[in-house]
Amino acid sequence: MSPAQNSSILPSAGIYYIINLHSKTALEVIDTPEGDLRVETASLYKKSSQQYIDDQWKLIPAGRGYIIQSMKSSSNGLLYMTMQTVGDNEKVIVTPYLTVWDIQHDTSTDYPDIVRFHWPTTKYVLQTVEKPSPEREVLVRGFVPSRWRQKWRLTRCETLPVANSPAHAEILEAGTSKQSVSQPTVSETVLVTEDANFITTTRTKMTVMTVTTITKRPCLWPGSDTASGATTETPIGD
Repeated sequence: MSPAQNSSILPSAGIYYIINLHSKTALEVIDTPEGDLRVETASLYKKSSQQYIDDQWKLIPAGRGYIIQSMKSSSNGLLYMTMQTVGDNEKVIVTPYLTVWDIQHDTSTDYPDIVRFHWPTTKYVLQTVEKPSPEREVLVRGFVPSRWRQKWRLTRCETLPVANSPAHAEILEAGTSKQSVSQPTVSETVLVTEDANFITTTRTKMTVMTVTTITKRPCLWPGSDTASGATTETPIGD
């Protein structure tokens, strides 16, 4: 059985990177050649914005545990982290079916963002695999207090959206134009990584600005049907 939780330092709901303390790599969803969706670990460096999404996880409180939802897009809808079957050395996967994990603070450290992922009411916890197996592989194994492969850092993905202000269409004089610039939408992602000597903070900002141009010009024949966008044709005799 896993030790009792300290509820005062449980993680809050939100979107996180889940980084292994031993390998310094993050949990991500992998498409396998067999068409399965495995959970493995990979470096967060040199990735595109879409690849970063594959490494992001939403923690959703559920009773005394958490639902762990992948932020990866899927034709099957929302995906949730689980294991193939309950047992030692079982593979960790994602499926459309909800499961709950018991996330506990690691009491061997003083840092509130270091946790272990327990399968409720069992001895099994999430960990990376030792060599010579691929170190990026993630399995569930029996709880060992001193095993760093079973310790994970939760790094929150901070997104700070600023809502667009709607463009205001004004009444214009004929032959004039007006440009309306919306307030920019700013999103910011903060990534914290740690090695033996340094803690590195990477802050990425993306700004999107919308520009709307309205032009008003006189019709070719004022008062004609072309003012409403229609075209009048006059028949020509034989």
